[in-house]
Amino acid sequence: LADLCQRFNQRTNNDFAAHLLPFALYAQTVLHRRNAEALQDKETELETRTKAFEVWAATKKKKSRAAMITGEVPVEEQEYNQDRARLQHELVRLEVVKDFSLVDKANSEELLALIKRDSSTAKEALTNCRKLLVDYAQKTSGLL
Repeated sequence: LADLCQRFNQRTNNDFAAHLLPFALYAQTVLHRRNAEALQDKETELETRTKAFEVWAATKKKKSRAAMITGEVPVEEQEYNQDRARLQHELVRLEVVKDFSLVDKANSEELLALIKRDSSTAKEALTNCRKLLVDYAQKTSGLL
């Protein structure tokens, strides 16, 4: 919805933006909230996985001499390292998406503010023009 509104506003030179931007802003707000929640969920998942690994590390058996010499890494530690790398990659991706949605929302809010400002200026000019037209009509009505 947000993308559709932006494309339509660009194609119509923002002629209908005052009517469509509130819908786009709502959609962008929902998207930003969902992205922030997804980011928080991944952070929680990484924290949970790290705690589980720390518990395992604290209770694991001591490495055998052969494992120490060969540098063998336990399967659990390998799985943790893979999970941590995957989750950190997801966190970076979600952070970028969240930042993009925030910037997109700010741009829409700024455009709506500009449109409202220009709209109120145009209304004032129209009101002044109507007053001048009424004055002109009253002054010229006696000439007929």
